[in-house]
Amino acid sequence: MITPDDVIDKYCFRTSEESTHHLVGYYGNDSILNLPEDYHGDDYIIGTEAFADDTRIVSVNIPQTVGKIGASAFARCSKLVSVTIPRGVMSIGDNAFENCTSLAAIVIPQNMLTIGSKSFAGCSSLASVEFKEGVETIGKNAFANCTSLATLIFPESLTAIGDGAFKGCSGLKTILFSENIDAYGSNVFEGCDAVETMTVKGSVMPTVPSDKITSITLYSPVPLETAEFANKVYRNATVYVPQGSLERYQAASVWKNFWTIKEFDPTGIEQLTIDNGQLTIYDLSGRKIEVEDLRELEKGVYIINGRKVLIND
Repeated sequence: MITPDDVIDKYCFRTSEESTHHLVGYYGNDSILNLPEDYHGDDYIIGTEAFADDTRIVSVNIPQTVGKIGASAFARCSKLVSVTIPRGVMSIGDNAFENCTSLAAIVIPQNMLTIGSKSFAGCSSLASVEFKEGVETIGKNAFANCTSLATLIFPESLTAIGDGAFKGCSGLKTILFSENIDAYGSNVFEGCDAVETMTVKGSVMPTVPSDKITSITLYSPVPLETAEFANKVYRNATVYVPQGSLERYQAASVWKNFWTIKEFDPTGIEQLTIDNGQLTIYDLSGRKIEVEDLRELEKGVYIINGRKVLIND
């Protein structure tokens, strides 16, 4: 039984000894929640397990005055489909949305520094995650077993990805690794067996144990150290390397095993001619775009066959 210090529109609050206001629970029956704009004029945080196991909740709108989403705050809200997270939220706690099995898409806003361990683990319907600039760390198992997730485009602000962060994301096909990631935990992509295209802009090579990889684009002019790939990958994948580095990759350990290595110009967004018969296209929000010809696309930036491409004609 919740014993709050105060109740505002059926939302229960407590204030800690440090004068931090916590939203700790909800007495109402609504399926669509618009959380209070503030607590008597002050900012507040969503407390630990505040809405956990509430299977009525379908949609949540979180105001700018919320600075943190606490541990397990919405865990196991199995009907939760939509969450609006504002820029004011600086961190998402461990297990915050774990096993929200109906959650389809999430936008990680600017200014959020940390995504906690298992924050979105087991969100099996989560098909799209958009990371805004600001995220620095993705915690252990943060998106583990998000089996519908197809595309990952990491922000330049990201520096570290924890152990098993995307473990078991069996539907993942396209990954764009940004420039500043310098630390990958163990088994980050274990069980990601469907990955087809990878772009690595930094100087650290992640391990993605898929034998379906057909395209690897590297921005480092120096061959990156990496684990062995499956023989099938050596035969079927094309490795794109910066101009002037072809011979170094052809002679380097692991990379020399690839049958096809080609050079490209890594300066700016690429202008590419691509075979229209082999198109895998996503927008920068991770949504798959179905077209038969590039001329059907509107002007803009897309991820095409794992590479960032500018369409301006």
